Amino acid sequence: MGGFLRKEYQFLSEIGLGPRNPGCYINGVWRGGGPAVASVNPANKEVIAEVVEASIEDYEDGMKACVDASKLWMQLPAPKRGEIVRQIGDALRTKLHHLGRLVSLEMGKILPEGIGEVQEIIDMCDFAVGLSRQLNGSIIPSERPNHMMMEIWNPLGVVGVITAFNFPCAVLGWNACIALVCGNCVVWKGAPTTPLITVAMTELIVGVLEKNNLPDDQFISLHKNKGHLLVGELGETGQSFHDVKAALVEGFKDVDGEGGVFLWLWWGKTCGCAGLSDLHDRLVWPWMLVDPKEKTVEQQGFFACVTLLSVGCN
Repeated sequence: MGGFLRKEYQFLSEIGLGPRNPGCYINGVWRGGGPAVASVNPANKEVIAEVVEASIEDYEDGMKACVDASKLWMQLPAPKRGEIVRQIGDALRTKLHHLGRLVSLEMGKILPEGIGEVQEIIDMCDFAVGLSRQLNGSIIPSERPNHMMMEIWNPLGVVGVITAFNFPCAVLGWNACIALVCGNCVVWKGAPTTPLITVAMTELIVGVLEKNNLPDDQFISLHKNKGHLLVGELGETGQSFHDVKAALVEGFKDVDGEGGVFLWLWWGKTCGCAGLSDLHDRLVWPWMLVDPKEKTVEQQGFFACVTLLSVGCN
């Protein structure tokens, strides 16, 4: 793997990556029964390393193992779960710059944004630690004499997090940190174009679990290139595994001019909506920029101040 051997890629070995990496972590071991896919540097189209995808069998085994682990994890007191998440945050701090460089290398963000994305997970870990001591319920008066009602929050069991390439690891932190302190186990399906980030983050997280003698399967990751197929499988299998909850932050494919402009009007207001937009002057006409704005104002009943800009026009 020529790209992996380049001098500027040597830091990858310090976060657990090699030229060829199994893409599925189940039952305490890395495995992959699917085909190998290449992780490509978007800046120069050079192959960085390979990741072996999960097979359907890997996925089924992982879901069963995660459900079993959830029965133990949810019994752990919330403050102790918070302590584990705190340790995950500390582990991220030790590899902050390496992981940030990986985000920049594999996804294409500038280095400060790559580091900032990993920092978001650290911040979420800190937030979740405090939350672990504030998962309060209510004490409610009862109409029956000498009785009261208590409200207690119970874990869902397993939470599925499916992330897109534009935030390859921050979205995991937004959801997984909260899910873990609330007593849930996590299944993470990372973006197909950023498999190395998925592998490196999982290596770090399961390292913390192993150090604390906890079930590794309370956090599993799956890399599979056919993302939409796996989303469907996760939804279908979730029904048989006690309603696995999935948090999706997905991108979108090419749309026509009118649809694209309407999404552009919400740029910056909706996460994942037109995060990367390119409006071609042969596909966009002035009426497209005016009509959707007027429709939005009319439908939602507020004044929207939209400056019509030529964004990415050739």
